[in-house]
Amino acid sequence: IGTALHAYIERINRREDPGIIPAQYQPHVDAYRRVERLLGFPRTVERFCVHDDLQVGGTPDLIAPSVAGEEGPFVCDLKTGPATLKYGALKVAMQLAVYARSNLYNPETGRRQPHSARTDKGLVIALDSDTAQVGLHWVDLEAGWEAVQVCTQVRTWRKKKGLLTEFGDMKLVEPAMPAAPPAPTPAVVANGDSEAIA
Repeated sequence: IGTALHAYIERINRREDPGIIPAQYQPHVDAYRRVERLLGFPRTVERFCVHDDLQVGGTPDLIAPSVAGEEGPFVCDLKTGPATLKYGALKVAMQLAVYARSNLYNPETGRRQPHSARTDKGLVIALDSDTAQVGLHWVDLEAGWEAVQVCTQVRTWRKKKGLLTEFGDMKLVEPAMPAAPPAPTPAVVANGDSEAIA
């Protein structure tokens, strides 16, 4: 349902006619329209972005010039998985942090163009594919960017070479057998006028 729902919402974001919406998606589309009014115009919708330093790319759902009157632009992403924000908030923050610091990219010409989105916070539109409940969530992109830097360091370290050094030639020498311990000294016990060896 998530992929099909994204397609209808993309048309709405582009101010295009979404066409005939199946009954199973109508509650979701209605819910999205209620919050979509808070997003300003004109919008940058489904444009591929690249971050050259990180050598990564991706496509945010839209970049809105404002949200509820607050000036942006803001990177916005639609999430329809019921558990995405509960278990994947860090991943979402990292994803949007990279989008916010990327450039719009034209794969045909290779041209890069800044979108000037804010890098302090972005927006997630959480539209539950099961219940059609919708909510807006600000995302801390500065914290997300810190996490990206940590992951970048980990990726660099994973490529690190020369962490192991050959021990060198080893001559196997049979270990010397330990010497047998000395026999115990017999105890001498006096018994009257005679001596007996115990």
